[in-house]
Amino acid sequence: MSAWAPLEPGDPAAVGPFQVLARLGDGGMGRVFLARSAAGRWVAVKTIRPEFAAVGEFRRRFAHEAQAARRVSGVFTASVVDSDPVAHFPWIATAYVPAPSLRHLIRTCGPQPARTVMWLGAGIAEALQSIHAVGVVHRDLKPSNILLDEDGPRVIDFGVVHAEGTYVSTGGTAAIGTPGFMSPEQAYGNVAVTTASDVYGLGLTLIQLAQGEAPVPVHTAVDLDEPLRGIVELCLRRDPGLRPSPAEVVRLLADEVDLVAHDNAQGWLDEKGWDLVRAFRDAPMPAMPESRTQAVPPPPKVPPGTQMLRAVTPRATPAPPEPSPRRYSAARAYAPPQSPVDHATIAPYDHACRLAQDGHTNEALEAFQHANQVAVQTFGPWHAYAVCSLLGVVDATGILGWPAAARDQAASAARGAYHALGADHPFTLLVRGEHVRWIGLAGNAAGAAEAAAVLAGDYLRTMGAVAPDTFSVRGEWAMWVGRSGDGERAMRHFERLVGDCRAALGDEAMVTLDAKNAFAHWVGVTGDVTRAAHLYGLLVAEAEARYGATSPYASSVRARLEAWTAPTTPA
Repeated sequence: MSAWAPLEPGDPAAVGPFQVLARLGDGGMGRVFLARSAAGRWVAVKTIRPEFAAVGEFRRRFAHEAQAARRVSGVFTASVVDSDPVAHFPWIATAYVPAPSLRHLIRTCGPQPARTVMWLGAGIAEALQSIHAVGVVHRDLKPSNILLDEDGPRVIDFGVVHAEGTYVSTGGTAAIGTPGFMSPEQAYGNVAVTTASDVYGLGLTLIQLAQGEAPVPVHTAVDLDEPLRGIVELCLRRDPGLRPSPAEVVRLLADEVDLVAHDNAQGWLDEKGWDLVRAFRDAPMPAMPESRTQAVPPPPKVPPGTQMLRAVTPRATPAPPEPSPRRYSAARAYAPPQSPVDHATIAPYDHACRLAQDGHTNEALEAFQHANQVAVQTFGPWHAYAVCSLLGVVDATGILGWPAAARDQAASAARGAYHALGADHPFTLLVRGEHVRWIGLAGNAAGAAEAAAVLAGDYLRTMGAVAPDTFSVRGEWAMWVGRSGDGERAMRHFERLVGDCRAALGDEAMVTLDAKNAFAHWVGVTGDVTRAAHLYGLLVAEAEARYGATSPYASSVRARLEAWTAPTTPA
């Protein structure tokens, strides 16, 4: 048994100075990865979700809280070793503890004996003393944020939840923490949250340890036996000023059980619980991850008996061209600005588009986030300006090296559009297309091909066979088919697509040029390099005539021509 799971396509290879080797889980703030430093130290790295990272006040508080958390020291905590609040997606790294959470213990082994609960409670309370001593309030103490190794409980995730509250807070109050585990003052926001809130969370944790996990956490100790009942009732007092301090909790527990009767957890746990702790402790650590890049499929094999020709291939096959349009740049097509309010609202969006198209992706991400906030406040979340600026956020997030985060953002947006607008709304289809793109770019080409096939069918049904968007999505489907390993099928589909586009839209339409570009590429990938070079030569002339010799599109086509006519080696 192990706390970690293999990496998934699109997961980062590194976060800050740490090499990412496995997944540890998902939380309310982001994903947690198992990583290793250059010196070989194992750490748990929590990456912050993009929606939190977009809030400037979050970053300020995150920096303050993470700095304070690094000062925490104690036997019953997992120390913070590093953080970066100014990264595009802030992260924080703590020492890795190969141990199950108390939630895992409860789910696997059931309710614990009173003596075990009191021993664990004393260790948690001692951890709170260390955390509170440097001015940090945990704010989210619960069984899943407490690990159990052979030496006792280890409190994790302290010092960061306060920063998260800057995103979820409204008005003058903030509900910070996990619903069901919040103290009354957290839930209602009517008084300042102090260290007493963590004592309340300790009381709720002890109830679950003694009674088992409940669908809704129990906020009363009435069903506990004495003396545990009396101690927990003190922790759950509604008035924060009347709750005991963590040091007082340790003293109360020590009066009821000899906390030093055993040297480690083995003496306090039953056999099933101790086996669980040992299974996590002794589990093998992850090996170096395999490469997550995708190879271009090799040319088809020559059948036996066929005359062998001296084939040649380019030294480096270029990546397949992407026929997908910049979906984030479609706002004006859907809603041309007319009123002064329209022009004022679309101005930040236009600025973000210019930054993105000029390659200033860092600045574009922030600009799209700002544009989305402005559009949502002015028109609501499903106006063209809001939707397209959100697509800009997704696009920039993926380009900056977080394709899995972009994929998940697009998936969330697609679900929202489906429920708010309906399955056939153009914006629903638009966002689904962005989701398809990042499914593929996050490493799942076959999944992207499947999703694109469904999407192409929906475009055909709702917009018709000769709509440019239908042609474009057909091209995306064929590209992912090719990238998933079936280059021959991709080439055949692009050949048909070129004919359909020329008949419906003409030779100079952007979609037609994209289809020609992709067809030439897959002709080369499947072995006919000479024909690919000839097709690219024709396409260069068409691109220069359509957009100009110095246009980015013409330049990209010339680069592909050069790649297919580069010095070659015998196959």
